[in-house]
Amino acid sequence: MSPGVPPAVVALRFSPDGSQLAAGCVDGLLGLLGQTDNLWTVRARCTFSEPPRALDFSSDGLFLRACGLADLCVYQLPSEGGPGGLKEVLGPLSERPLSPDNPPPVLELLRQLLWASQSCPLAWDSLGCRALKPSGTLLSLSVDLTSL
Repeated sequence: MSPGVPPAVVALRFSPDGSQLAAGCVDGLLGLLGQTDNLWTVRARCTFSEPPRALDFSSDGLFLRACGLADLCVYQLPSEGGPGGLKEVLGPLSERPLSPDNPPPVLELLRQLLWASQSCPLAWDSLGCRALKPSGTLLSLSVDLTSL
């Protein structure tokens, strides 16, 4: 990449209320922009493990998930006018061992979150089965379609 040339944007998503815009770049940079006086400015940023392919806001606009080809991260957004960047709530899939006997408490929180859109194919709703550890132990997720 040439110095002074911004990286290409590969994913965009507006928050449910339209007040924020999440942007993911080809170099893995994630930016959260907010609008003040008709001008979009960067409110927070962080680096994702790969170029994001999809971004989703939670329905309440408090969380953002980024999904690449092999990783999914969930970030808590900074409070309005508050300092700080995107706080990683759930790190990359490749960096966290999952255990069916002792799941991290954050997984229960994330399972209960409602998302404004469903563009991340590695999300809780669509992940299906995933190897928990190299031994091949699987976590099976099922969806009860009778309640829909």
